[in-house]
Amino acid sequence: MNKNDSIRVRTLGAALALATLAAAAPASAAIVAATGTITHINTYPEFGGGDFVFRLSSYVAGCESGFWLAPSQPGFKTTVAFLMQSRAMGESISVAGNTAQIWSGSGSNFCKVDWVAVAPQ
Repeated sequence: MNKNDSIRVRTLGAALALATLAAAAPASAAIVAATGTITHINTYPEFGGGDFVFRLSSYVAGCESGFWLAPSQPGFKTTVAFLMQSRAMGESISVAGNTAQIWSGSGSNFCKVDWVAVAPQ
C-alpha cells in the first residue's frame, strides 16, 4: 500500500464513522411550538431538584402532554416567573420544546422548553 492508498483508507474510514454517527441521531427530533394559555402547572421539589411542568390549552405533535423546565437550565427562574405571570393574566403564549428531550418524570410526552414568548395578538 502506497501513501496515497493509506490516505484514501483513512478518509474513507472517517467518512464511514461520520455516516454512522449521523444515522444514529434521532431523525424525528425537532424544536416544535404551540400557542395557547396555560391550563396546568405542576412542580416537583423531590424530582430533578424542582422540575417545573406545565400544559397549554393546545398542543403540538411530539409534546402532546406539555412542556418542562429543569432548575439547572439557564434562565429557569426568569422563565418560571414569566409563565406564572402569563397564567395569572390569562395571556396566550407561544412555547417551543425539544422533542428529543422528553421529561423522565412521566410516561407522557412533556418536551423540554427551548423558548417562551407572549403570543402575537
